[in-house]
Amino acid sequence: KSDTFLLPEIGIMLQDKDAHYPHGSDKLLAQYPWGPGILTGGHREVTTGAVMVPGLGMLANSHLGLANFRHSDTWRLQIDEDGTDSLSLEGLISSTTLEDVGRGSSSYHSRVLFHADKNVQRGEELFVNYGDEWFTARESWIGVIPSAKNYEEADRLIAELFSEDNGGHGVVDPQAYEVLLQDAAEKDKRLRAAFPDNVEDVPVAKEMGTARFSARSSIQSVEWIEENGVCIDNLVSGTSTIAQAGRGAFATRTINKGAVITTTPLITLEREQLQLWEEVDGTDVGVQNKIKKEDKVLEMVGHQLLLNY
Repeated sequence: KSDTFLLPEIGIMLQDKDAHYPHGSDKLLAQYPWGPGILTGGHREVTTGAVMVPGLGMLANSHLGLANFRHSDTWRLQIDEDGTDSLSLEGLISSTTLEDVGRGSSSYHSRVLFHADKNVQRGEELFVNYGDEWFTARESWIGVIPSAKNYEEADRLIAELFSEDNGGHGVVDPQAYEVLLQDAAEKDKRLRAAFPDNVEDVPVAKEMGTARFSARSSIQSVEWIEENGVCIDNLVSGTSTIAQAGRGAFATRTINKGAVITTTPLITLEREQLQLWEEVDGTDVGVQNKIKKEDKVLEMVGHQLLLNY
């Protein structure tokens, strides 16, 4: 608990994405951004922006009952360590540094860190908390997802069921459990979703906890990881040796020619999701980069920063 994952990541701003691409809420790009003021200081720069954080910020899934790591607010304290300020770079000659265009620059987006929120077992999947709203807004796609409090209440009710109905023999009366499920469903559909569907699974759920029972494969053996996983610790980020390049990637060990440096999942984006539009005067629709949409003339004025990456 409290240990920091050692690879600082960058946050890439999405500028007012809902205004520029208002019908993209069901697109893949819309599932990954964080609020601009959570991981970086992006809320200082745009009105309704969002932040993409490649790495753990996109790779980690969410389980509200098993969340075990969270972001660290390093951007509030360490903006001078982002690698853009030439005054902070070691080895530069003072006279050159003072005339450098990067003198005194800083960014809120270059030191996104995560730390363990509780003790994490070897082989345990890392889960971050997306927030209840993320799941309730997508309920029609992914179904009913219990909250952390729902799992806690389910654990308590199952414990009471054992103490009251079975005399400590580890057997649950099916009729009593069916009544419990009906009561839970009437109270809160998310609470009902936290319970096992089959009464035969209740003793195991009681032993593991309903949250862990719902994701029984979330802790894997070292042998499974060695067979199915990939080490990604050949790289570490640090201040780039190129002036004003921000952070760069460095090898943590000698890597032989032809060897795999790292691997990463890919997501597919629609290019139009990265376009920036601005309402303009005039009716000369048809010229380059201008369209008419809902009685407004829009001109494409650029692209989201994400296009560079």
